[in-house]
Amino acid sequence: MYKRDCVKISNYAEEGSNNFYDVLEFVLCTINMPLSRVIPQRLSIKQDGLNSKWLNKVKASGVNYGQTHKDDLYNITFDIKAKHGSGLAGSYRAVNHLTQIPSIGLVKAGFIAQMCGFNVACLDRHNIREFGLDEKLLKLSKTIKPELKLKRCKEYTSLCQKKGSEFYWDFWCNFVAERGGMNKDLPTGDAVSAYHVKAVMEL
Repeated sequence: MYKRDCVKISNYAEEGSNNFYDVLEFVLCTINMPLSRVIPQRLSIKQDGLNSKWLNKVKASGVNYGQTHKDDLYNITFDIKAKHGSGLAGSYRAVNHLTQIPSIGLVKAGFIAQMCGFNVACLDRHNIREFGLDEKLLKLSKTIKPELKLKRCKEYTSLCQKKGSEFYWDFWCNFVAERGGMNKDLPTGDAVSAYHVKAVMEL
């Protein structure tokens, strides 16, 4: 699933800032929402902009920032990748860079970076609990000093790389399918993974 879908998305994201923004908006739409509701949100934002019924104040600030700064966000993200690679050195720097986006913390910065081809992942609370890890690893204070923030990003990225981006992508897709609920129309991990492509690239 990862090799088919996440790689396809990362190649797409690298093609330009508009494509990168599609990845960012997708991730913003996953915040506190079932995956199956991402496409309705993105279509609503496309039609109604910041007045979309799906956007609260916090999420709207992320969308607005992304739309306004997409060129710089894109350029710096892929400059990091070109200079430092997609391993630890590049990945934690990309995560650190992406956390400047309003409403994007460590976990969602990891998700954006993952879909830009870095070896990092979206370790949400479900992953953390499943693997018996400390949920404090996911938190990042808004008042944290830059040097400590960079250190925390490196610790988070190092944790992700113990199993790697591909493992966590495939694990999470299967996990979402098995839970059903609001995502009952995505009954398999394969369907969950393919939904990412549709929601990012085909709207």
